[in-house]
Amino acid sequence: MSEHDPRTTPQGSLLDNIQTAAWRGLVDYLIGEPWAQQQFTADTGIAVPSARPRSPLDAAIDQACGFDPNAKMEAFVVAFTRWATEAHWGGEAEITPTIRGILDSLPKASAAA
Repeated sequence: MSEHDPRTTPQGSLLDNIQTAAWRGLVDYLIGEPWAQQQFTADTGIAVPSARPRSPLDAAIDQACGFDPNAKMEAFVVAFTRWATEAHWGGEAEITPTIRGILDSLPKASAAA
């Protein structure tokens, strides 16, 4: 960014904060919407993992087999966040420095597929 970039001014910083909150709200909203989950699965081929509570027996079997059900959910959330940003947030110009930093900090590969 140049020194004259409006995003580096106090007003730009406030705008970045507001846009980041709006982006997070959008992702939070979409992840809970069945139509968005269906569109995500259709676009990516990644199924939405079940969030149902696991029985103690299921948890013991998972642990014995080395399966971590939380890892699949985390990979889904990462993939969904990237998809929601690309499909519903807008172009690169709408991605603020804070949003870019969040997206860049997410794992690159998804194990949700």
